[in-house]
Amino acid sequence: MTAISQAAIKRVVADIPDAMRPSWLEQTWSGGHGAGGLRAQVDDVSSRLELTPNGMSGTSTADGQVKLGSSNVGEFTRDQTLHESGRLEVHHSYLKLDSSMQGTGFARSFNDQAFARYAEAGVDDVTIDAALSMGGYAWARQGFELIGKGSDEIARATSRAEKLTGLVDRARGNIDDAAYAALEPRLYRGGQLRADTLTSVQELAALPVGRSVLVGNYWSGIRPIERANTWWAGRTPGGVEDIQRGVSHLLKPTDTSAAAGQASRRIAANLPPALDPSSLGRAFERTLRNVGGGATLDGERGARTLIRLERGDALDELSSSAALTTMDGQSIVLETRLARDGTVRGEEYLPSKLDDVGTRRALNAAWRELGVTDVQRNRA
Repeated sequence: MTAISQAAIKRVVADIPDAMRPSWLEQTWSGGHGAGGLRAQVDDVSSRLELTPNGMSGTSTADGQVKLGSSNVGEFTRDQTLHESGRLEVHHSYLKLDSSMQGTGFARSFNDQAFARYAEAGVDDVTIDAALSMGGYAWARQGFELIGKGSDEIARATSRAEKLTGLVDRARGNIDDAAYAALEPRLYRGGQLRADTLTSVQELAALPVGRSVLVGNYWSGIRPIERANTWWAGRTPGGVEDIQRGVSHLLKPTDTSAAAGQASRRIAANLPPALDPSSLGRAFERTLRNVGGGATLDGERGARTLIRLERGDALDELSSSAALTTMDGQSIVLETRLARDGTVRGEEYLPSKLDDVGTRRALNAAWRELGVTDVQRNRA
């Protein structure tokens, strides 16, 4: 009977990137900040990591309150995403303080503490959607830049110029005629959009008219992290343009993806075959090869392992699945799950058309190979 030891579970959890771990989330956004006794309290965390034969991806979220004594005077949400490419992103989703708490320095201290921890955890970049109240102006003054789209710098500069012009147009009612007349030549030449001046939202924020344009205005931004580490190994950071193209740590995307794949395999190495997506997928693909024309892993769902953590970095769920498609389009889904007693149990979801002697023998052979003896059989 397949089982996994507590020591192996601890090794799995230890290899998960810090930004996916509940303990990191709580330490990053808890504590006192600013003047007047304000403190951040993390109320809820979630962490989800998915392994595939090619790599891993994941998300984590921290929700909390800003407290003054026993009173709630604000709330926040922070989301982390580990992309399958290897890029690690934090999204500053939400922070709102009661109007009476504005100007206490809370937000600056709250974010400064987090940025220091981002550098240690190997976060590539932080993204924001600036909108609330002063957010459109404050984020620009804190080093965030518009995300330009395109495969080269000319295209990205043009994209940023278009977005800046849109910001100005939306705020036209807040800008007096004289200020707009001074700004317009930096946006247009002969009625055409300029891509050679004012391509930075930070530059716009520094202009006398910048506050009027950006306060309450919506834009999406990005800020690279001056990293002390990557989440998998020590590398030097790339610039904002590299990050916008999806390149982490000055590595080519293929190299970054390879490093993420190695990290994924390091975690999988501590799992029994029944919970390792590669071993699980290969076992069923091989044993079903000569049944009904064969079955291959589904291109979209394939084989994957899900790891969920709860507060204190305790394992909340560890499960794997393999989705296969036969030559005639029938779908077979096999699942394994770590039970509370440490054993691994299986489930089959098999179309009635395939519930024959040959398929049953093939499935039983795969379960034996994986060491799973407790299997629940379901009709798909």
